[in-house]
Order: sequence, then C-alpha cells, then structure tokens
Amino acid sequence: IVEIGQAPITKMKRSNVATYSGLYTEIRAVYAKTEAAKKAGLTSRHFSFNTPGGRCENCQGMGYVDNNMLFFADTKVVCPICNGNQFQDQILSVKYKGLSIKEILDLSIEEAADYFVNIPKIIKILRLLQDAGLGYLQLGQSLTTLSGGEGQRLKLAKELIGSSSGRKNLYLMDEPTTGLHPIDIEHFLRLLNRMTDAG
Repeated sequence: IVEIGQAPITKMKRSNVATYSGLYTEIRAVYAKTEAAKKAGLTSRHFSFNTPGGRCENCQGMGYVDNNMLFFADTKVVCPICNGNQFQDQILSVKYKGLSIKEILDLSIEEAADYFVNIPKIIKILRLLQDAGLGYLQLGQSLTTLSGGEGQRLKLAKELIGSSSGRKNLYLMDEPTTGLHPIDIEHFLRLLNRMTDAG
C-alpha cells in the first residue's frame, strides 16, 4: 500500500522538481558529455549546485544570500557574485542546444520536454510529470514553494518513475485533483487509467 498524501515533501530549500524526480542526474550527465565540458575536464559533479566544484561558493549554489536584518526577519538578496545564476562562469559557458545548465533549470517541464525530446531517459520522466498535471512547474522550482496538491502529484510521479513493472500496489490519494485546471484533471485521469491498465 502506497500512501500519497498532501503533506509537504521536504523543508529543504535545496530540493527542487528536477532533483526530486531524478531528472537532474540525467541532465547533468548530458552536460558532462558536451564537447565544451570534455575539453575543460568537467564531470557531471561540476554541474551540481549542491556540491563544491562548479557552483558559486558565495551563495553555495542557491543564487541568493540571506540578508540579516537584526530585529526583523532575514530577507533574501540576489547573490552579488553570480547574479543569481548559481554557477561559476566556466560552468555557465557550457551549452547544450544553446542553453546553459541554469537556463535549463529555468525551463518549465513542458518546455524541457520539447528540448530533451531525443533523450529517452529524460523524456520518460518529463512525460510522467506532464501526465501528473505538473507541466507548468519549473525544473529548478524549490519544493518548499509547491502546494499540497502539487506535492502530492509530484510524489505520485516519482513513485511511478521508480516503480518496477510486475509489482502490485494499492495507491491511496487524498483529493489529488483539488484546484486543478480541467485539462490537467484530464491528464491526471489518463495517468490513473494507465496505472490501472498496468495492474
């Protein structure tokens, strides 16, 4: 029995749609295979904003720094070193189909599906996310910004991405279509039908 509720996925600011779904590992591998990356001796690790090497160290790959306001709540300010780009210039200069890794993170799932149409591992994940009605989310969108329903559908998509065929699961979901646009509900119902057809 797999329970997929509306509780927040994580409180960590570093987790985003691409990292949670497993997409980011595949995208980093694509960038590491580009000619520019090979020439510069860059590996997929350099394209991570979570580990030192290619990220901006001033903001530690977040793109912003916390501004301490003493008696008031801290405010976020765009990192003055990388200008919110999260990565060092050398990493940003590596392009895949004309876009840097940061520009890819700024794409929506729908836009990314057009972009990675020829890479089966990536397109499979992107299609599942679209089927879950999440095509409008940005790849680099922090999980802390998602609504309960968005988080729930993302959990379901991740479950389906990682599920092996032949396993019989019962999924328990709490109002997964609340607040969804009718077109997204249609996508979601098609996904549920596919799941039941697969057993």
